[in-house]
Amino acid sequence: MGCEANEVADGLVCPDCLDRLNRVPQADAGVPGISGIVHVRNLSHYTPPHSSLVHELKYRNRRSIAQYLGVSLARLVLSDAMLKNADMLIPVPLHPARLRERGYNQSQLLAEQVSRLVRIPWADALRRVRNTRPQVTLDDKAREKEVKGAFAARPETSVRGKKVVLVDDVSTTGATLASAAQALSEAGALQIYALVVARRSAVKGR
Repeated sequence: MGCEANEVADGLVCPDCLDRLNRVPQADAGVPGISGIVHVRNLSHYTPPHSSLVHELKYRNRRSIAQYLGVSLARLVLSDAMLKNADMLIPVPLHPARLRERGYNQSQLLAEQVSRLVRIPWADALRRVRNTRPQVTLDDKAREKEVKGAFAARPETSVRGKKVVLVDDVSTTGATLASAAQALSEAGALQIYALVVARRSAVKGR
């Protein structure tokens, strides 16, 4: 899996892809900022093996892949001065209807793995209040409009005065992360960072 090689480790990832997953990427100075988020790190652009693994995790119920990606994300956190000093990890939530359909939130699985390895607590601090359309076929403006106001902070989990890290599998324009960050900012979060597996280019001309 990942590069579709025949030889795999533990039935999931071939040795070459596993080596790529274990490398800590350098900060990408060319990555555009995301509104409301002071610092963003990602493992890779949306290319194999990361793209293939995210697809399997997200759409084919291969939940164990979160362990591999979680290890890579944890290494990235520990190498980053801002992320490793955060107070809380917060997975980007699914709408309850989408969660019932899929059976799990892949971003939560990733946050749980990173939390276990870096010893930063994770919290289900956000809820998705609107069931937005899949973002993959939308252009920049449509994405921003679709997710605006889609999130709300859970009052039972306080983020006030805390440095928090949003965790997600994929970011394209950053519209989803920006909307989630707005909800956290309104709830009093001190600083908001983001940690994603992969970033990909937005669809143009749609």
